[in-house]
Amino acid sequence: MRSVEVPPPSAIDYYAMIDATGPSAPKPGDTAVFGFRGQAFVTRAFVVGVSGISKGQPKVETIENGFGETAAWPV
Repeated sequence: MRSVEVPPPSAIDYYAMIDATGPSAPKPGDTAVFGFRGQAFVTRAFVVGVSGISKGQPKVETIENGFGETAAWPV
């Protein structure tokens, strides 16, 4: 886990800065998994929040439409 600097949610920016100091600093070619806000690029899309993935116990926590409104499933 590393500290990151992200743009404000109102910014249309997909870049952030990872703290690269210390003995375990990331190196060119390392993989980074990073997410700071959910997005849907089409109005018919659904965004699903899932917890427990790292424990092998995925659980759907939220289902939202492309406008961030709670959606029932199945539609």
